[in-house]
Amino acid sequence: MTDTAVRRFLHRDGHWVWLECVGRDLRGHEAIGGILVNSRDVSARVAAEQAREASIRALEESERNFRRLADHSTDLVRQYAPDGRLEYCSPNVRDLLGYSSEEMLSAGPFHLVYEDDRPALQQAFERRFHRRSELEKFEYRLRHKDGSLVWVETTFKAVYDPLTGKELAFNGTTRDIRQRKQAQLEVKAQLNRYRQLLDFTASLEQRTTRLELVQEVLHKCLFLTEYDYACAFDFSAGHLALLASAGTLPPALTTSLQDFQQLPFAEPVCTALRRREAYFIAPDAALLSPPEALPRAHWRSVCLLPIAQEGDLSVILVFGTDQDAAISQETRQLLPTVAARLSRALERSHHIEQLNTSREETLRALGLALEYRDYETKGHTDRVVDFTERLGRALGFGGDDLDALRWGAFLHDTGKVAIPDAILLKPGQLTPEEWAVIKRHPTIGYEMLHHIPSLPPITLEVVLYHQERWNGSGYPKGLSGSDIPLAARVFAVVDVYDALTSARPYKQAWTPAQAAEQLRREAGVLLDERVVQRFLDLLALEEGPLAPGAEDHHE
Repeated sequence: MTDTAVRRFLHRDGHWVWLECVGRDLRGHEAIGGILVNSRDVSARVAAEQAREASIRALEESERNFRRLADHSTDLVRQYAPDGRLEYCSPNVRDLLGYSSEEMLSAGPFHLVYEDDRPALQQAFERRFHRRSELEKFEYRLRHKDGSLVWVETTFKAVYDPLTGKELAFNGTTRDIRQRKQAQLEVKAQLNRYRQLLDFTASLEQRTTRLELVQEVLHKCLFLTEYDYACAFDFSAGHLALLASAGTLPPALTTSLQDFQQLPFAEPVCTALRRREAYFIAPDAALLSPPEALPRAHWRSVCLLPIAQEGDLSVILVFGTDQDAAISQETRQLLPTVAARLSRALERSHHIEQLNTSREETLRALGLALEYRDYETKGHTDRVVDFTERLGRALGFGGDDLDALRWGAFLHDTGKVAIPDAILLKPGQLTPEEWAVIKRHPTIGYEMLHHIPSLPPITLEVVLYHQERWNGSGYPKGLSGSDIPLAARVFAVVDVYDALTSARPYKQAWTPAQAAEQLRREAGVLLDERVVQRFLDLLALEEGPLAPGAEDHHE
């Protein structure tokens, strides 16, 4: 018979050791008799078993504590098995997501996670099976039982066996961050609004015409306010006329707006307009008297914004929405500010327009004075300016460059004011010396004009180089080909054509067909062939195909 027992024994030095004793009864054996006991030291094994038991007890106690805390936590607590199955879900999931704990159990880790937010969470879960990771936080959206989205922040933590290091589970602690997210979104919206206001201010500085300014205000205000569509009505002539609109107007509005000037505004509205004050109208307030010709089913909340120009009512902006929208205090503060900015911008635009008109008239007057002094054919200045502008536009000139080209046409012969009458008005043939004086007029004109800061380079190029020729035979510098500025090449074609088709003391006026044929002969020799062809195309649109048969050109 054999028995085994594990007992503690006192070591000689005073500490206890665990021995595993195996005893065998040999008393029935005639040769040996007695009891045989074999002992071996199992202290390490017992210590390990005790440690494991203590660990299990601690883990069980920790689990009980975890459940007690989780059950009463304000945060949602979930515990997942290593394979991702949800093993535990705290009861407050009902408050956060509308589900019971039982409904959540056994669901995967991405259950209810909004589709756009899943990739980051999936990567995090994959990392947990490849390395020991620290706490990780994620902000994402969960789908509520009613279908709405709930912003949450979850901290994930893996739970490991302290002895083996094996992953036992991972816990997620989730809190509702909807209020924080809302605050962040509001701050972001305010920052975006501020940036838009800065862009708005800059964009108004870049717009020049009345229509451009009004359109910019309409589009920007729709972005910055609760309104969905808007219209601008011109009042400069004393009655309303539709000027511009923005947003998608409902069909019921598109026809009634054409007759907006006939609508009988209620007295409070008229009073606000006379005072140049913004007037905000709620869905249940009267806009018209008698109520209510305007289709309020589509245009519910309304704002009328009068825009003054030099004290007089110039434009009325009308903003509207087909929703029963509550108009914010920010909008009520913004739109009067916009009205003031637009008023100043319109006045600036008007002054610039007046200055441009004055400059245009001044340049034209100077061109006419030169025309009369040189006894040019009446209308030469206006003709070459008109042809130059049209040809320039056909060749891609636009905006400021087209203005500069037109001004060059006005001023091309400015230098002739310094040519003595005896030479300029001489009826006979000029001597070589006199011709040399005439050839100085482009340089003289440039010297007279290049100190004027408002004259752009293109204008000065026309003045200085309009007598250069494609083959290098022109003056004052003998430039050739594409070295001659394009603006000068454009004007040269127009100037030659007008000279050919105008009567002079020494010649009769050529017909358009004869002049066109002469331009064809000079194309690629004296004049830029591409410019000549584009000019002839323009003439063909007006005169029809120009038949050849011109006389020899006589300068």
